[in-house]
Amino acid sequence: MAEGEAAYLCLVVLTVAALLVVGSVHALAWFPVAVDKGLVEHTQKENWDFFELDILYVEWLLPIWIAVYALQIIWLSYSLLALCREKRHSSLVVTLPMMPTSLFFAYIPGLAASIGWLILFDMRGSAAAYSSVCMMASAVCFAITMAITLHALKVYEEEAKQEGFLADVWAIRILVQNGVSTYCAWAATVTCYTVSMAIFGFGLMEKDVAQCVALAVVMAYLLIWTLTDLFMTKYLTHFVLGPYCIFSVVFLMPILRCSETPMESDQGPDTHYSLSCVFMGCTVLIILMKLILVTGRCCCRSYKTTPIPDEDFCAIQYVPSEENSPSTTPTEVRKEPFFADYLYSHSDIAM
Repeated sequence: MAEGEAAYLCLVVLTVAALLVVGSVHALAWFPVAVDKGLVEHTQKENWDFFELDILYVEWLLPIWIAVYALQIIWLSYSLLALCREKRHSSLVVTLPMMPTSLFFAYIPGLAASIGWLILFDMRGSAAAYSSVCMMASAVCFAITMAITLHALKVYEEEAKQEGFLADVWAIRILVQNGVSTYCAWAATVTCYTVSMAIFGFGLMEKDVAQCVALAVVMAYLLIWTLTDLFMTKYLTHFVLGPYCIFSVVFLMPILRCSETPMESDQGPDTHYSLSCVFMGCTVLIILMKLILVTGRCCCRSYKTTPIPDEDFCAIQYVPSEENSPSTTPTEVRKEPFFADYLYSHSDIAM
């Protein structure tokens, strides 16, 4: 194994180990055992209850974190399994060009920033405001990781197919992209929650107004991701649905919570409830639009045929002077692997 390949292997293992540590700390922070061991001063549930946001269910936060980290474990487990692959020419490779080292270098700081958020958020008070900076930094790192993934896939996708890595292309488009983008969307959402707490905690805005601002910023994130997903990256993110699921849950929580809270007869619904209903409707329309566009693009690409170059066309050459001779054997002029290559190029599912 070359020195560069060994370094890449160590980097992947280090990333997996960092994820397991961060995930374990996040999980323990929700249980009293973390307080007993001195890991944190308050459980995460106590911290969220302390700020009393009306736009979320505290009971839903732990399952969301579990789902987010489960996706991270899945795609990083794939990265370990993808270290060794065999090309068509029977040569072994250790590094996939579609998963460069820069991807992991951008991902690890995002995990570290999320730990910083956990520590500062547990301090409450003014430290909670600074915790939003850590979580925003985490979201930015994951966004950079996603951009690196898209760039590498765009550059090396065709080469990977020719080398027999079609399964890896699908794995990156489904596992890696969904895992990274989901964490990025959730980190951005938690940032909005934390900023909302700081705004009304310091008396800068009323509670309902601060919560509306948080929801509006989340909706802005959704619009930015939608434009990027549908019109800028085009087919590269066809199968990325994680962020849409996160944003749908974010807008669904205040709707369900306000529906369960009895309203006074002389008072209408809260502003954040009406805003959540509007944003939830927009989210549903965006998801339907994505499904329609993806279906249409896939159908169009599936009917496209690959043109056959003239030099590769399977032609038969006859000698004119011996055309009527029964003993004449036609000479076949074609590149030997042409038909196999033609079938291979048409066997790939339209991306």
